[in-house]
Amino acid sequence: MLEPEQLESVKEQLLKQIEQMPEDQRGEWKEQIENASPEQIEALLKQSGGDCLFCGIGKGSVETFKVYEDAGIVAFLDITPAVAGQVIIIPKEHYQFIFQMPDQLLWDIVRIMKFLMPIIVNATKAQGISVYMAQGPAAGQRVGHVALNLVPRFSGDKAVFAWDRKEVHKEDLEKAAKEIRLSLDKTFAEEKEKISKKIREQMASRPSILPTPKPENLPEFPRRRA
Repeated sequence: MLEPEQLESVKEQLLKQIEQMPEDQRGEWKEQIENASPEQIEALLKQSGGDCLFCGIGKGSVETFKVYEDAGIVAFLDITPAVAGQVIIIPKEHYQFIFQMPDQLLWDIVRIMKFLMPIIVNATKAQGISVYMAQGPAAGQRVGHVALNLVPRFSGDKAVFAWDRKEVHKEDLEKAAKEIRLSLDKTFAEEKEKISKKIREQMASRPSILPTPKPENLPEFPRRRA
């Protein structure tokens, strides 16, 4: 289930995509998205995977050069890479954002990334490797599907992931750090409560493993002499 902050972020990205639609279709879609529940937004995101390029690769209907595949993940060579030998790792099921993914699937992608990195470096004789993932169109996500890029790096390859450095006042840094910490504390507290609730429900649904002794079966203890 999407958290309130996540829901607003997803809605914002969807509304940006709507602006590219024909004008006579925008109004209806905009109203639906603005009033949609978290469940409706998640369903809409999954439905949008029908024409997704990476979904086609995951299903095998789009030809590519695979280097790794299992039940839930596929890794393949980028055919228009920043640097030759660039590998893209994706989940086969459609997710646009990593916070939508089951934890285990995300951990599996990280595990495969760890496994592939030294192999790519050795195979390409690279001097280093960059790990890149864009989340949302504003961040440079060209396909609305989670994708982790492993880019072999060479001196002078010009594949630079750089940005203009800005100076920020100390007060602004303190404010941002405080807001992030408060949000984390709230999220951790909610997750802890969810886990505790789940444990309580499981315990309540299970019969006690220790039988309750009946009065007639209670052992007799010797009486103390006066």
